[in-house]
Amino acid sequence: MDFEKIHVVILKTKRFEDDDAVETKLTLDYSQCTIEDLLAKAIKSDKISWQASFRNKKADNISIPAEATYVVPKVGTRTTHKADATPEAIVAKFGSVDAAIAALEALRK
Repeated sequence: MDFEKIHVVILKTKRFEDDDAVETKLTLDYSQCTIEDLLAKAIKSDKISWQASFRNKKADNISIPAEATYVVPKVGTRTTHKADATPEAIVAKFGSVDAAIAALEALRK
């Protein structure tokens, strides 16, 4: 399978939170990469995204599962991480089991 090996993107980057963003025209040259190389990079990125879904949670009652499936979202879209869909996370979001049940029941209508 052949693919476009050169991609040009415009990034805005802050070194520190209070800095002004610097705009950079970045050329990504994949001429040394195979499709398999890019897939390996994508898998690495997706593993980091999945792990971050737990690191970024503030609730104490979020646990990391021993086994999980991460449905990788289409590029350019965002999705709810599985950590957001655990029973504990749903209860934490709504404040009580009863409120969580009521919110879930409302989805049936």
